[in-house]
Amino acid sequence: MPESPAPRPRRVVLHADVDSMFAQVHQRDDPTLVGQAVLVGGTGPRSVVAAASVEAKREGVRSAMPMSTAVRMLPSYVIAAPDHQRYRRAGAHVMAVLEAHADDGLVEQVSIDEAYLAVTSVDPERAAQRVVDAVVAEVGLTISVGAASTKLGAKLLSGHTKRVLGPGSVTWMDDPELLAWMATLPARALPGCGPVTAAALHDAGIETVADLRTVDRVLLRRVVGKAAGAALVAAAHNHASSTIDPPSERKQVSHERTFTSDLATAASIGDAAASAAEAVAGQLDRAGRYARTATVKLRTAGFDDRSRSRTIAAGTRDAEVLGALARELAAEAWEAAGEEPIRLVGFSASNLSDVEQPTLFA
Repeated sequence: MPESPAPRPRRVVLHADVDSMFAQVHQRDDPTLVGQAVLVGGTGPRSVVAAASVEAKREGVRSAMPMSTAVRMLPSYVIAAPDHQRYRRAGAHVMAVLEAHADDGLVEQVSIDEAYLAVTSVDPERAAQRVVDAVVAEVGLTISVGAASTKLGAKLLSGHTKRVLGPGSVTWMDDPELLAWMATLPARALPGCGPVTAAALHDAGIETVADLRTVDRVLLRRVVGKAAGAALVAAAHNHASSTIDPPSERKQVSHERTFTSDLATAASIGDAAASAAEAVAGQLDRAGRYARTATVKLRTAGFDDRSRSRTIAAGTRDAEVLGALARELAAEAWEAAGEEPIRLVGFSASNLSDVEQPTLFA
């Protein structure tokens, strides 16, 4: 009897997502927090949950929820102050591990805690599990991975595996199995189908991905428009990209702060803007970058945003220069806001380069 041919390697896309990263970093670094409901954020009256551990999420806590609401939902909890420098280090370490396992070392980082990569293997599920095991061993964090032929499929599966199998799990599906599973999903699971689009589809009797595959195209165009309809049908059939895009250069550096009490004087708003500019100057210095465009953003107590920008001839990362710009722009933005009390002040630097000198055409 002839032997069966050896399985051939196949290229698959992985979507890797660190589980509750910010909270998990605190649990990793402080073993007394393991198993506890950890809320990352402040304790002031306006504080919101920046991140929640898996234990807190199981009780219904979600990011961006008012901290006061979250603590009422939990029988016990620990609030951890945000430490973004620590998160950045952990995220960079995770990405380095992913690069070591990716074809050609290419990783498409989506955010600090998630990325796409491609691997070629005769056993995609085992290859994905090796990625999970490596991140646990080298970084000390659990990560959930979905594996499929496209980025869309991998993204859907990573969310599924995290919900169904729990943190640190893997799900791989080949195309026939993936398409059958996708058919059972609600239409709102697809990218581009936000609450407004989902409601419009619901009103037209289009509830699932399977419905999108068979819907009359004229009806769909009338409900959501030609471009959106075409995109949803393509996604429903898993017609999506599998290309891992190389990392793009950072476009801007920013820092903002929400105050527990509104700022109501030009001096206090200017000081806050200058402080944010100083933080940005530090980020630019560490990155070895220079900025030509400065922007100040103010948010009023009524949640109305006003911003002002200015571009200078030569790139800079000098804290005094950026601070002076921040004060001037803050004054202009506050005037535009009708000098209303301000709850948030932000500063961003863009138009970045590696050189301090002005360009020939500046």
